[in-house]
Amino acid sequence: MEKATDVSAGDKQAGKNAPRGPKRDVERTSREEVLRVSVPVGSRFKGYKSCFVRDVVLAAELVHYRRECWITPDGRTVTASLPQGILGGCGPNLRRLSLMLHAQDR
Repeated sequence: MEKATDVSAGDKQAGKNAPRGPKRDVERTSREEVLRVSVPVGSRFKGYKSCFVRDVVLAAELVHYRRECWITPDGRTVTASLPQGILGGCGPNLRRLSLMLHAQDR
């Protein structure tokens, strides 16, 4: 029983996990920028050094919908409808985000 609980040299230390391995999302880059540097005359170009940066972009967008209003000859008002998914001044993405955050809170 005591031999089974002893830590031998071949065992891994408790609390240390194996490394995760390489990230495989570098094929899905959304933007590529070339950073240039000023060099002295006579320098030779040797190539590039890659650096992948992960970031999250959240951007607010306020859209002004100008809905046409027409009055027909018989006196009725005809107004253009809002696009599909617009409800109560919130777009579909904002509504989706708020529902996701509300569900995640539980």
